[in-house]
Amino acid sequence: MKNTNFKWIGQKMGAFGPAQAAVAQHLATFKEWPPVTSETPAEQIGGVGN
Repeated sequence: MKNTNFKWIGQKMGAFGPAQAAVAQHLATFKEWPPVTSETPAEQIGGVGN
């Protein structure tokens, strides 16, 4: 039985670079819009009505 996982990984390697860049770009948005925590005052939470 031949292990084809290495062949599949080799064929998909070209997608890892662009995917990494897309994930890094998405994660960078959390610096601008940090997640809301239970300690965040309601006055600082943006959205409809604020």
